[in-house]
Amino acid sequence: WENNTWKLWADLSNQPPWQTATWTFYDVGVATAGYWNYQVAESSWTSGQQYMFWAGVQDQATNKIDYTASEVQNSQNGITFYCDSDAPVSDVQNPPNNSFINNVSAPATISGKCDEKPGSPAYNSGNKLIQVKIKREPALDGTSWWVTGVWGSAETWNDGTVYTDTWTFNWGSANMTHKSTYWIYLQASDKSNPSNLEATGGNIKSIFMYDTQAGTSTVSVPPTGTPHYKSLTTISGSCYDDFSSPDKLLVELYYETGNVYWSTRGWVSAGQIASTYYETQGLQPWTTSWVNNNHWTNHRQYRVISRVRDKSQNLEAVKTENTRAFLYDVTNPTSCVIEPANLAEGKNISNMTSISGTCVDTNPGLVVGCSVAFRQTNVANADLTNA
Repeated sequence: WENNTWKLWADLSNQPPWQTATWTFYDVGVATAGYWNYQVAESSWTSGQQYMFWAGVQDQATNKIDYTASEVQNSQNGITFYCDSDAPVSDVQNPPNNSFINNVSAPATISGKCDEKPGSPAYNSGNKLIQVKIKREPALDGTSWWVTGVWGSAETWNDGTVYTDTWTFNWGSANMTHKSTYWIYLQASDKSNPSNLEATGGNIKSIFMYDTQAGTSTVSVPPTGTPHYKSLTTISGSCYDDFSSPDKLLVELYYETGNVYWSTRGWVSAGQIASTYYETQGLQPWTTSWVNNNHWTNHRQYRVISRVRDKSQNLEAVKTENTRAFLYDVTNPTSCVIEPANLAEGKNISNMTSISGTCVDTNPGLVVGCSVAFRQTNVANADLTNA
């Protein structure tokens, strides 16, 4: 340091480059003493650097404490200090920012990292303290802030957590309430004197939602009542979650008599697949579709169960609202005429007040109606007009 600038040793005008300090005298009765100081602009220091200085003194009789050029050039016998003007940077690792958790995944501790600046290989003073604030919304009983183990109304930093590169704050997962959102604020400081306080200290570092209740799904097609189909290429429905929102809709398609489940490999037993449920397309509405009906077998009944999983990984239970059954039937029913009977040629009917017959569908098919059509002709089998 010479003439208010940093220079290489070879570029110095004087070796070593002594600078004159300001001297303030005072009389202690037996000797002359005083304070000295030398002003260096703060902008002259570079964060992450090591510095050394030597203080030489001389009295009026030329007695002095001095240092040789070799000592200064080789950084010997001086006073060492370091410059660290960069604040640490902290974050929350668990629970992650914008995450959704439930009573199973809820952490009993909040944890994260803190990177002291400047980073290696530069010098830094080291991490010192992490302070944490936790806020919940909506407020319950007028309390929003977690302070020293209880929820209170005052916004307060919790006691600092001493840390190195990682930090942990114990607060207990039982302190969360269903259908609540939580904000985690951090403030980090280092060991510099005075401490560097994190530039973003007090900022929100993690937001997460706590949801312990599953959503609800319904099956629209097929509807209730075990309908019969001769073609069914799409099964569909809807789902709803009132807080963390739906994440996936899972469907189980089961052929009861055969005890097999539909999967990407076709119909298989439960032991052949990791799960009997598979993910559908979309959520609102959700659908599962096929290009044709080749996967259905005539006169078989199938069961459909839908289950929604929300973003907090709560999985809906099986219940009436999300369970349906249907029957696949491609066999045509048959019908016959009883009255009038098939008359021999030349026979005529003089009077007939009703026409009747029977119809039947192969079990488990169900007949739902029968239609009759009439045609009026002459003996030549030609159509007659109403006239």
